[in-house]
Amino acid sequence: MKNGLKKLWPALAAFTTLASVTCSADDMQMRNLENRVCALEQRRGANGMINPPARPVVRDGIDLWAQVEALYMHATEDGLAYAIRNTNLDVPITVDGNVKNVKYNWNWGFRAGLGYNLPHDGWDVLLNWTRFRSHKKASEKHTPANLLATQASPAGANAFFNTAKGASSLHFNLLDFEMGREFFVSKWLTLRPFVGVRASWLNRNFQTRYVFNEFANIRIKGHDHNRFRGAGLRAGLDTQWGLGCGWSFFGDLALSLIYGTQRLHSHQDTTFSNGSKFRTQHAHDHWLTARGMLDLAAGIRWDHLLGNCDAYRIRIQLGWEQTSMFGFDKDLNFVNADAPGKYTQNSGDLAISGVSLQFRFDF
Repeated sequence: MKNGLKKLWPALAAFTTLASVTCSADDMQMRNLENRVCALEQRRGANGMINPPARPVVRDGIDLWAQVEALYMHATEDGLAYAIRNTNLDVPITVDGNVKNVKYNWNWGFRAGLGYNLPHDGWDVLLNWTRFRSHKKASEKHTPANLLATQASPAGANAFFNTAKGASSLHFNLLDFEMGREFFVSKWLTLRPFVGVRASWLNRNFQTRYVFNEFANIRIKGHDHNRFRGAGLRAGLDTQWGLGCGWSFFGDLALSLIYGTQRLHSHQDTTFSNGSKFRTQHAHDHWLTARGMLDLAAGIRWDHLLGNCDAYRIRIQLGWEQTSMFGFDKDLNFVNADAPGKYTQNSGDLAISGVSLQFRFDF
């Protein structure tokens, strides 16, 4: 036992020496860190900050600003095919043609926001509401019948139709709250990282209609309602690249992860030549899910202080922006008449892109 203790003493001594050296190194490292911070403090600007805030502050104001934007946007969505125009009529079972899709029109929307410059460290908060609506109708007619239905269930359906119609409407709303800080990284470049939350509520209605009137008047109407409600975290980075005389370029990026409920409602009615009408399809589905969103924007802006002693500030900016929601299109497609419960589900994205014109007023 004594021999064992004698062997342990050198190891304990070595460990104690190593711990002392390590503590000394840690103390030295901490002192070096403090020295670097002190050096940065000595080099900081006249406002007392290492990265001085770049937000424009009007003189003797209440640190509020209001902004409005006119949006001229175009929505794109996967999964809006309503028919296939078949070009091979000699072999009826052959599919050989072009797919017909509903494509949204360009429409106007708006965004309105209210911001406040916090008294702490140059932070700011902003609440923004975005609203956009779009719709579109499309149709195909041909005699003899050569139009294949892409949305109608085969149960009670004809193989070919003379008329196929599709219509889609979209209601798109976002509510964003964010907190950020804009600061200089050079004389002509500013960054504004921010974090916040986003709430979204989206509605999309897709309707189809098929008519076969060569030998019998058969009509099929389908309706797919897709709705998403959710909220989640949002973070991003705004950049401004100064040119002088109040002009600058801007580029913004934001990512969101929205957690919410997606609801689907799908039904189909078939009317035969004798006037009898049957609801051949009626299904509901809803589930909790998470959807990713991406926001991109870039353009040019002009800022100007005005009024007595720079009491007010205006901003006018023109840019291009895009907002994408991944995995939004989830319509139910019943494809097997022999097994009516069998269906496939779309897996497409929704995107809204276009021009934005903003006017901002600080007071």
